[in-house]
Amino acid sequence: MPAPTAKEIVIYQNYQNLLKANNGAKFVKVDLHVHTPASGDAQAKNKYNFKFDKDKPDDSMNEAKKLAKEIVERCKELEIKLIAVTDHNTPSNVLPEELGHTWYELLHDAAGDSKEKSICVLPGVEISTDDLHILVILDPEDGPQLNNGSEIQPAAYIVHQINALLRKCRFTLDEYGKYNATGMSSLFDVLEYVEELGVRSIIIPAHIDGGKKAMLEVYDKPSNVYPKLLNHPCLNAVEIVKETTPEKKKIGSGKEAVSIREYFAGKRDPNRSPIAWIQNSDGHSIQKSGIGKRFTYVRMGQASFSSLKNALEDPETRVRMMNGYTSKSTKTMLTGIAFSKDSGQWDYIAFNQNLNCIIGKKETHKSTIVDMILYGVNRFHDDEKDLENKLVEEGYSVEVFLQKGDEVFCSSRSKTGDPPDWFMLDQVNNSFIKLEACPQQLALPRKYQHEGISGRFSDKARLMEFIDWYVFARYSGIKEALQNRDKYMEKLRNNGSAGDTANQQKLQEACDALYKKRESIKDLDVKQIKSNGKAVGMEIELPQYGRKGDKALFMVKIKKATYAGSNWQSYVDQPELYMLDGKQYRSFNSLSTGMKNAAIMAFLMNQDTFGPLIIDEPEKNLDVSAITKTLVPRMRLLKTEQQIICVTKDEHILLSGDAENVVVTQSEKDVKVISGDINDQQIQQQVLEIFEGDQQGRTLREKNRKLSSILER
Repeated sequence: MPAPTAKEIVIYQNYQNLLKANNGAKFVKVDLHVHTPASGDAQAKNKYNFKFDKDKPDDSMNEAKKLAKEIVERCKELEIKLIAVTDHNTPSNVLPEELGHTWYELLHDAAGDSKEKSICVLPGVEISTDDLHILVILDPEDGPQLNNGSEIQPAAYIVHQINALLRKCRFTLDEYGKYNATGMSSLFDVLEYVEELGVRSIIIPAHIDGGKKAMLEVYDKPSNVYPKLLNHPCLNAVEIVKETTPEKKKIGSGKEAVSIREYFAGKRDPNRSPIAWIQNSDGHSIQKSGIGKRFTYVRMGQASFSSLKNALEDPETRVRMMNGYTSKSTKTMLTGIAFSKDSGQWDYIAFNQNLNCIIGKKETHKSTIVDMILYGVNRFHDDEKDLENKLVEEGYSVEVFLQKGDEVFCSSRSKTGDPPDWFMLDQVNNSFIKLEACPQQLALPRKYQHEGISGRFSDKARLMEFIDWYVFARYSGIKEALQNRDKYMEKLRNNGSAGDTANQQKLQEACDALYKKRESIKDLDVKQIKSNGKAVGMEIELPQYGRKGDKALFMVKIKKATYAGSNWQSYVDQPELYMLDGKQYRSFNSLSTGMKNAAIMAFLMNQDTFGPLIIDEPEKNLDVSAITKTLVPRMRLLKTEQQIICVTKDEHILLSGDAENVVVTQSEKDVKVISGDINDQQIQQQVLEIFEGDQQGRTLREKNRKLSSILER
């Protein structure tokens, strides 16, 4: 193999640097129910094989520290990024009678000693009551740092709080670490005591479907316990052993029996997020049957208590059970871009495979980032050549990195404006090799052009083509029927009035076959439309765009073509799109302009066929209700399947859309950014400044809100 060229070396170096750039939140493994030898039932030989020897305290402490490192190494081996220490009724004391050292502290220190501090360790406790076991996880960074003028280490403070909680629950020191001890407090006493601590906390009912004190066994019938428990301010998740429990386990009897998921949803305050269903190991060892036996995927940036708590408050997009997520994707993903100006140093912007929001103050080159992506892959529309020429004039060189499956590609375009060169990563030799052309398997990034898309939706022939190829073609037989129809349609379109009748007859037969294929799609709700007893069309719900109750958000009515001689358009069936408004469907044409624009954009976001979707300030064509009712729900539904890059000045898209990656532009002079998850404090500060202004401005707006509420009275 020839040695890589200078350009190929630069591309590989840029790719490596891009991989180091922050691209926001991603799914990581967490295990929130981990026991240590502080739990009496975890000390046996077939568990941790450790019990503190009071006669040899120094040796035992050294062994404990060694075991803590082994636990951390086991977590790293399993790629677990966050664990919570939740021992039975104890602050996880290494020696029950001595409160100075805890397994939480040993594990925290061991994780800190490991390279890159790749594991976050949270303090907690599993409290036993007569009703059930409940996990309480505390924020290790919450609480005062000073006490009577003496500095207290945060770990020691939190351990003190757990100890105080256990004493309130009236556990004796002798009961610390014993799973069969129950103290003298009820479930709701414990919840009250947790609130009284004044420390940020997460409450999770443990193993509700199995093990000792399983909540679904204790309360196997509808009970007033559930609404009170499920609406506790610190409770956003329940722990299950079996992944099938939410759907298969029933509560109630006879016709009144419903699934646990449905029952819990009905008891949960509708103004709060749904309950997160999570799995944890309840691990008592570092063996295969211990830590990591079960786990949950949680989407977060930097693993922390705050990131975890925020994720549990938005489980629809940020929480997946262990078999409910895969990192593999067959879609084309935009990994990021490397760019330089006037042959200067290279800068990098990495993108998340889900929702990326580009925000910034005025004149800070937000849209320039979009322009660089399109420039790099040569995807400017004809009416955008001025944007392309501007980048050439300013001397931008751009490398766009794309991934499809395990394959990585780069489109490299120099400041001269010449067409881009394409390269592919040789993962064996760690270099990029030049290709003859853009790989056909890639679905290149496309920019949402409101005017162009709006025009397509107003033209019934173009709309039918879009629906057929991008919605129906996934179903059996449709693609082949389309190809057969188009073969004869092309002849008619090319020949016009000169088209022969034999071809017209074959085209009509092909159109009839396509129509029947649509009628027979088994996975969709297809209904015939009749007039005077004769079928004249069909209506089809499109559930892949989301549902509300038992109805799909979008529905299409298709009127059968008339087949008028040599007029090719008469062979195209006539579609009309409808969107669910309340309980009824409304035609797109009857929607307000803002709602119609949002509906068009939402319909465009088809997760099966498009590559990365770029949207530049969609709020320009939408009203607020259209954003919150239509666009944002669609983005939330699609972003796990469809990569979206959105330049926006609208906080609803950023916050309600729960952007995994926030790219903040920093400079009026050049493209400079910081990126990260919305839970990153630096990103949060930037978001506040951009959308709320400085502190003085926020104070003034708060006064105006108070004045408005007074006037409304």
